[in-house]
Amino acid sequence: MLHVHSLAGLDAPSTHAAMRLIEEAGVGYDVTLHDYASVCHRNNLVRPEGVYCGLAEPDACRDCIRLDRDADGILLPDPAERRRIWAGFLDRARTVIAPSADLAGRIGTVLHLDTIVLRPHEETLAGVELKERRRREGPLRIAVLGSIGVQKGFDVIHNLALDARLRHLPLEITIIGRSTDPRALETEGVRETGPYRGDAAALAHIARLDPDIVLFPSISPETYCYTLSLALAAGVPPVVFDLGAQAERLRASGEGHRLDPALADDPQRLNAVLLALPIGALWAARKSFQPTAYPRILEDYYGLPGGLPPVPATASAEETRV
Repeated sequence: MLHVHSLAGLDAPSTHAAMRLIEEAGVGYDVTLHDYASVCHRNNLVRPEGVYCGLAEPDACRDCIRLDRDADGILLPDPAERRRIWAGFLDRARTVIAPSADLAGRIGTVLHLDTIVLRPHEETLAGVELKERRRREGPLRIAVLGSIGVQKGFDVIHNLALDARLRHLPLEITIIGRSTDPRALETEGVRETGPYRGDAAALAHIARLDPDIVLFPSISPETYCYTLSLALAAGVPPVVFDLGAQAERLRASGEGHRLDPALADDPQRLNAVLLALPIGALWAARKSFQPTAYPRILEDYYGLPGGLPPVPATASAEETRV
């Protein structure tokens, strides 16, 4: 069997050649969608000026390519042609898999795919024992997890910290990981731990920092959001913008808090909302982390003969029709 996870980073001729080799192998193939490469040359639906495009029509994509200095010299197909080629490749796959219903809906609608199978990513994280959290004095402690670039909310964090410094607001922001411009954030009072090696190291950093919330400032829809699992496993309430898989997962679990995405461009209002969060209630709403597992990988994940897929612990394993 062949399982395609991503062709991101290949130019158009290489992508077409890879697709041809996969199809001509003659054994059938499955595709898991991990990004937006099938509909976006930047893979994340964020334009060069750092704004979410909303999965625009091809005409807007053409303007995006013209403005994108990072696209210079890259052999790119016309956006409409990209969608046509990917739609055919995915339509001929044995199974197309998505880790979130949100991603399945976006890609399925644009590429006119009949069926995308929902399979949340398998994880091996062990959740901490949940303990009662008492209200404490002092500034609001905010953790941000991962590698923070434009799509992951660098500008949101920078502007939040700048507003907090100028208005002397009682909050502290620490990135557990790294950003694309540590000096710019350090100037505004944001601390960074630096890259961490593995989940255990990230969980140890979270425990040492003991934050009130973990903020996920991604400005475009995540396809799954592994770092969200870290926050849930660590037992710290996540706060996300209400879009993408990050919001879908919290909506399903009833945990954390979802923010109006418009707040990403309004640091004063966003700071006011964060400082007004009911921290005690968010901590009381936490649940023991139950990672998704597929004990019988061929049957449970791929749906190959041997039994019907069971329902994973954290999400339905039924097919999502879009």
